[in-house]
Amino acid sequence: MISKEQLLEAYVERGLSAREAAVELGVHYQTIHNLLRRYEIPRRKTGVRQDPALVAQRDDMVLAEFDAGKTVTGIARRFKLSRQGVYNILRRRGR
Repeated sequence: MISKEQLLEAYVERGLSAREAAVELGVHYQTIHNLLRRYEIPRRKTGVRQDPALVAQRDDMVLAEFDAGKTVTGIARRFKLSRQGVYNILRRRGR
């Protein structure tokens, strides 16, 4: 069972989406939504973004790892992203 503290750390403090938190915590994203409701943690509105400067910094680091020959799976694990999230960053940055 995922504790309230684990969920707060992933979803609130680190700003992961419910899907990203689900991947990291090894559960289905609907489980995250159910736990948010159970623990009375307010859900963010759809489309709420993280700080753009932090996102840009993370994206730069993802690109550097990719350019250094790291695998998409390895990059996803390192940055706590889904593989699709890594592909999205690469596509946005023209790779």
